Amino acid sequence: MKETNCDVIRDLLPLYEDNAITEETAELVREHLKDCPACREELRKMRTPLSLPPEEDGELWERYKQRRAEIRRRRNIKIGCVLSVLGLMVLSCLWYIWPRGWDALTGPVTDEVTSLSGAVTELYYEIANDGEVHSGFRSWLIQWEEAEGPAEKAILQAFQRHTYRKSLKSLNPWDDNGTNTANVVLVGIIWSNENYKSFSIADNGQMFCGGDRYYTDEKLYQELSAIIQEYGTFQEAENK
Repeated sequence: MKETNCDVIRDLLPLYEDNAITEETAELVREHLKDCPACREELRKMRTPLSLPPEEDGELWERYKQRRAEIRRRRNIKIGCVLSVLGLMVLSCLWYIWPRGWDALTGPVTDEVTSLSGAVTELYYEIANDGEVHSGFRSWLIQWEEAEGPAEKAILQAFQRHTYRKSLKSLNPWDDNGTNTANVVLVGIIWSNENYKSFSIADNGQMFCGGDRYYTDEKLYQELSAIIQEYGTFQEAENK
């Protein structure tokens, strides 16, 4: 009779666990469980996740814990590797775009500047008496032989007062290096060891040197433009 009762109770256990039986039937199951260790064990197993062996199964439990520990260890190693790579990428980017002074920008150049030239081109708009709008470019030029003395000193000091932050766009070989502005200062410098560098500085703070894009203070453009206009020769305005 007991075996029959156990079979019936075990059929009812899933419904009992899901609270899908009447209170009278549930009370019958509880009364049976009080005196039947086998059915209590069956209910315990039912409540235990399939991936989690009971603690009483000594060797199986230890193997389970070791397996879980190994899974956690491998997961932590993967997470650590990913975080390390991301950290190195962030540090590399920060180092790459860290503001640099003029000396770092020009490289290991210790010789004196022997020649320097500069030019500034600015877009202008004018409204004629008849209301028609005219636009074009005005430009000033300092020739190589004209830059010696105050002009050369003023331009170099302007460069030295600012810092230059390399753009990550410089790493993109397909970047068109556009400045999105028509107002640009061009400066060419030759050192006594015949090392030559050219600099293109836009009024939006972008600067190009040796194919690399930099960001700097917009005041650099304003300072250089004022110097070149003061010491340079005005060129004829070109109307568009």
